[in-house]
Amino acid sequence: TAKGGLLLAVCRGRASEGIDFSDNNARCVITLGIPYPNVQDEEVIFKRNYNNEQNKRVPQIMNGSDWYDSQAYRALNQALGRCIRHKNDWGALIIVDERIVNNMQDKHFNNKISLWIKQRLFISRNYDVTMNALEKFSTDMKKADELVILQTEQQ
Repeated sequence: TAKGGLLLAVCRGRASEGIDFSDNNARCVITLGIPYPNVQDEEVIFKRNYNNEQNKRVPQIMNGSDWYDSQAYRALNQALGRCIRHKNDWGALIIVDERIVNNMQDKHFNNKISLWIKQRLFISRNYDVTMNALEKFSTDMKKADELVILQTEQQ
């Protein structure tokens, strides 16, 4: 709507897969936690064990723990990309999880977050600082959108 809306969905759920929310249809994605698959799911257990066995024979094959992490971060990166669908699109991506901040210096971890996200990462543990930064970001991006529209109309 013109006043905005809110969509709540889960990672790997129907609403979060395959739908584009470009331009004004989505200006923010908030993820709570890192969407790891259910560790007790039989298929997950089987796949982790399978990868561990394969890794013993061929070390280049991802072990079960690395596979498990890759599933979580693939889902996280896909969810974050839902509102930025082309080069001129913009949106705020908020990851609410202490592990992101705590592991930023870990080289192994650092490969899990998409480069385009890492390059623009703003880390804050303070609510007021975060809200002020979001407001400034949104205002700046809306002004940039208006400039693009004016330039397009003048051509």
